[in-house]
Amino acid sequence: LNLIFGYNGFARIFGSGGAGAGGGTTSGGSSAFGGGEGLLRMFDSELGGQISWLLPLAVVGVVAGLWLTRRNRRTDGRRAGFVLWGATLLMFLVVYDYAKGIFHPYYTVVMAPAIAALAGAGAVALWRLGRQSLRWAWVLPATIVGTVLWADALLARTSGYDSWVGPTVVVTGVVSALTLFVCMVRPKGTRWFALLAGTMAAASILAGPAAYSLTTVGTTTSAIATAGPTSGASGLGGAGLGGGAGPGGGAGPGGGGGPGGTGTSGAPTGTRIAGAASGGPSAAGAGGGSGGGGAGGGASTVSASLVRYLEKHQGSAAYLVAVNGSQSAAPFILESGKAVIAMGGFGGSDPAPTLSQFKHLVATGAVHYVYVSGGTGSIGGGGGSGFGAAGPPSSAGARGGQTTSAASAVDAWVEKYGTKVSSSSYGGSSGGGTLYYVSSSAATK
Repeated sequence: LNLIFGYNGFARIFGSGGAGAGGGTTSGGSSAFGGGEGLLRMFDSELGGQISWLLPLAVVGVVAGLWLTRRNRRTDGRRAGFVLWGATLLMFLVVYDYAKGIFHPYYTVVMAPAIAALAGAGAVALWRLGRQSLRWAWVLPATIVGTVLWADALLARTSGYDSWVGPTVVVTGVVSALTLFVCMVRPKGTRWFALLAGTMAAASILAGPAAYSLTTVGTTTSAIATAGPTSGASGLGGAGLGGGAGPGGGAGPGGGGGPGGTGTSGAPTGTRIAGAASGGPSAAGAGGGSGGGGAGGGASTVSASLVRYLEKHQGSAAYLVAVNGSQSAAPFILESGKAVIAMGGFGGSDPAPTLSQFKHLVATGAVHYVYVSGGTGSIGGGGGSGFGAAGPPSSAGARGGQTTSAASAVDAWVEKYGTKVSSSSYGGSSGGGTLYYVSSSAATK
């Protein structure tokens, strides 16, 4: 229910409760990561390269499709398809354009099916209308030209990104559009020309997003995934997230000067954002300092020797170890494939487990070890970037970005009644945290 109505739900839309509860807005009114609210938000510098490539064709296409099928039965499959995907796209545009809470660029990926369906079916509808009436003959060519010009503008936003792609897309797009126009106004004997022009138009329209896709596939991203290049010198599969001025780069989310970067000057006022930091389980919170923290801390790597030690001494325990927050738990799970207790949930603020519940787990032998976060660095040695996320309410606590609620209560109890395990036992550094062994007898204290 909280995912629907709370921090990850309506708060992302209405921004109620301030940044901690999903507000995430800057002093100027723009939402963290996703730019400012407004009708053209999907085309702005933060979101344009993520989802807007085929939006012009999709919007014109749904209008053409509904007009083409206007006299069809209500149950007609083609008409129903345009209504379904058109309404879906409209819903997301309305909600996303005016969402006031924390808005990550990757949220827009859910619009892809609707845009793809409307761009494909819409192009066919535009062709058929153009063949039926000269009044429509210019619409498809004009839409193709508009779409490739917009693609060129998006590509130009990253200086030096394969500079030949944009002009090539424009030239081939314009040539194919003019050819299609001629084929519609003079259809006799132009079938093969129309086929060739249609293929060229499709290639021109898809070239930009295809280039971004290839770049993204060849790039290691942070937890806040971002499509396309982020370095002015990057090309297809070139330098990825973490550099330049794009999202995730020097001036974008997760970069050195942007929200969640290694400095505080670029972080939106009133937000807690963790970027691609070098911090480990409990890097600095509040979007400043070393740029980590937030969302319960977290580390992208964990010492293999620490995991081997835990596996060797797990015995019959159901859980390998208990840690603060799901992002700290993730590397343990990935390294071992075993169950790990993520105390406090994603942000460390959920009351799960409570201290009494955790004592019961210890008493029944379900868990023997607890990794208590503190300081910076990766877990148990080894470097790595922290995960990027926006922290929930009260997640900046007294324990290096951890909450002072349930997870901290467990940590305090463990520190008092548990037995500290020396890092020399598993051949790694403390990594900014401490491993404790808790016996079943301690559960009575």
